[in-house]
Amino acid sequence: MKVIKQADIDVIRGEIRQGRLDLSSKTYDELKDDYDLSEVELKIDFDDSVKLLLPEGDSQDKNKDYENCLLIHDALPDISSTQATDERIWVTLSLKNYSDYSRSRWSKKKQKPDYYLEHFFAKTNRAYSQRNAIGRLYWSYLLAKRIDNGDPKKHLAHLLHNSEYRAALFERPGCLANVPTLYGIYNSIHMKHTSDGNKFDRAKHRSLCKEIYKLSGRTYFTIFPELEMKEMLQSIHDKIYS
Repeated sequence: MKVIKQADIDVIRGEIRQGRLDLSSKTYDELKDDYDLSEVELKIDFDDSVKLLLPEGDSQDKNKDYENCLLIHDALPDISSTQATDERIWVTLSLKNYSDYSRSRWSKKKQKPDYYLEHFFAKTNRAYSQRNAIGRLYWSYLLAKRIDNGDPKKHLAHLLHNSEYRAALFERPGCLANVPTLYGIYNSIHMKHTSDGNKFDRAKHRSLCKEIYKLSGRTYFTIFPELEMKEMLQSIHDKIYS
């Protein structure tokens, strides 16, 4: 897979910040000519025959996020989670390979430069996992697979329909990433309290993440039976949501 050099990405980013470049009016070929963009080869398989669906509206049932999450994983079948933190991949896909999708989904006229920097670039964890036009699709499905690799599509639909819940998970990746076995258990607790009629509360959810993170930092959860782990987490949940 060929990607734009990082130095060139930084130049474009600077031009947007300084108000000298309106990304909404430039094609990739025009950017390449105007800024003499160079590309380098990465050892990543990319199937450019996979095309993303264009959104038919802004609502969740029309924006095609669910379908495109699955498609981007088809296009990048062997990419590792470490490689998927590389800004060059997501900027290249947003501006070049999937520019039609990215602009249709995120380009809005008369937006401030920061808007384009959020959705077409990917410098930070939050940027590539939540904001970048293409990166957010890949990482949403990856999170769903970590929650339940046996049935990720069910969890993907849930995550996409609750952006605040998804964002809270990404904001504190240590809650889950440090102990992979917690993904399914943590999700089952969330599903339980929503099925019991409790609405999602961002402040309480952040507190829940914080408490689980503290506990996971001093406890090896994997040595406990699943039922005992679930009871420990249920206790934290009940304390926060009581």
